[in-house]
Amino acid sequence: MRDMFEFVQLSKETPVSDVEDHALLKEMSHRIKNEYAGVINAISLRAHKSQSTAVRAALTDVATLLMQLSDVHRALTCPAGRQPIEVCAYLQRLCGAVSAARLRDRNIKLLLVESEPQFLAAERCWKLGLAISELITNSCRHAFGPAGGVIRIELSKDGPMVTCCVCDNGRSRGRRPAGQGLKLMQSLVQSVGGTFDCGFGERGAITLISMPSSGTVGDLH
Repeated sequence: MRDMFEFVQLSKETPVSDVEDHALLKEMSHRIKNEYAGVINAISLRAHKSQSTAVRAALTDVATLLMQLSDVHRALTCPAGRQPIEVCAYLQRLCGAVSAARLRDRNIKLLLVESEPQFLAAERCWKLGLAISELITNSCRHAFGPAGGVIRIELSKDGPMVTCCVCDNGRSRGRRPAGQGLKLMQSLVQSVGGTFDCGFGERGAITLISMPSSGTVGDLH
């Protein structure tokens, strides 16, 4: 997944057309999917050949995890079309994939608070998903211990903007310098006319992401 983040950063720094950019993203995504499939097949074959029950079980667990991570990558793939995307449905798919791959074994619950249907342009919705995925990773890495916790994602409409609030109830360590991942996500959100603000409260980290809306269900008819 980091390969995709780095590629998005490279595509921002390299002057290419939108068509070339999209083609390169599709090619990168295709390669990553093939790499996942190749590794999963190799592990599954070794599990099938092993005479040890314990080894087969361990290798099967690894293959399952890789399939779940592949589902996360698929959920974060750049949309093929240009039609506006319903944000909550998109985030439901993403959160389901992320929960299965990264959170369940750590006792971390991902709570998506649904709103009335809101739409974002395809590129904006995709970049919102990338930012949320990075925020979830940061919470898992920095906020929670063995007891786990809750990451809450809430959508709302504020005039012409769709706002997404991502917060956790983990340990607040106060303000710390933003890492490369957060800086990249802030840049991606700003590149499509959005805002990205991080902070730390008494109960953990909180991030507000706002992007220009593409309307509601009624606006599209």
